Amino acid sequence: MTELVNTDESRRLTVEERLLEIRLSRKKHLIVEGNSDQRFYQSWFSMLGRGDDLVVSSVDEIDVSRESIESLGVTVGNRGAVVSFAHAASGSNETPAFSSKIRCIIDRDLGQELNIECGNFLLVTDFPALESYAMTREVLEAANLLGFCRAIPDIDAAFEGLKYALGALFAVRLQYPHLPRPRYEKGIKASSSRDLREFDVKVSVDASIVDMDETDWTVRSERRGEDCRTFAYGHDISELLLAAYSNRFKNKSGITKIEVIEEAMLSAMMRVGEFESRPLFVAVKSWVHAP
Repeated sequence: MTELVNTDESRRLTVEERLLEIRLSRKKHLIVEGNSDQRFYQSWFSMLGRGDDLVVSSVDEIDVSRESIESLGVTVGNRGAVVSFAHAASGSNETPAFSSKIRCIIDRDLGQELNIECGNFLLVTDFPALESYAMTREVLEAANLLGFCRAIPDIDAAFEGLKYALGALFAVRLQYPHLPRPRYEKGIKASSSRDLREFDVKVSVDASIVDMDETDWTVRSERRGEDCRTFAYGHDISELLLAAYSNRFKNKSGITKIEVIEEAMLSAMMRVGEFESRPLFVAVKSWVHAP
């Protein structure tokens, strides 16, 4: 069949045009929130030997209207755009063969419920974000060896510190879903040793919005038996690492940006491979290998 080609690279395809492109395509298509997600899934599919059979796209490549997102009652942004695209796909009255061609993935974020009909088209991460899957000691150790040039001197201390700081920040986010970017450096500077285990969440966020009882976030951050991936929110992992070990990262590996830390963590996560046992990836892998 003939592929629909957008000859004007400066113009994004509309939702309807992209659905037509997928309908005419021989390949399966995965729509994700951003470029980092796109690179990860495309790399994973290549490792599975199916890289040439699938197309992974960031929703940034699709012209999803603000009105279509708002009409669903979801926040305007890339996550909302993916939901809107999946909803449009589910309402297109297509054949089962077409339905098997598309999957969309969004971050669980803070666990907001989505009462929106998207059929089988929409999948949700098991944890707050793709980066959350990397929050294991094994992945952190692999990233330190392979990507950070051993910039982190004590993996056990770093991992326990991350668990504490991530739990505290997540507890605040649950009360303030639209929390502005925390001042991670300030939260760490409150500790003379720059130890993440002494991270002060109240210093890192705007004092005027944090009126919770201190025990609320302390209890949350000290749930030692809880899988910390459940409260590892998005970019918090790399932001905290860079704030705590900025000089060591710069001197040991030349790293000065959180994007580089995230890419190293995701690469290490893929190498360790445990993520493949989680429900989302089991479902995606099944879809990839299905006829």
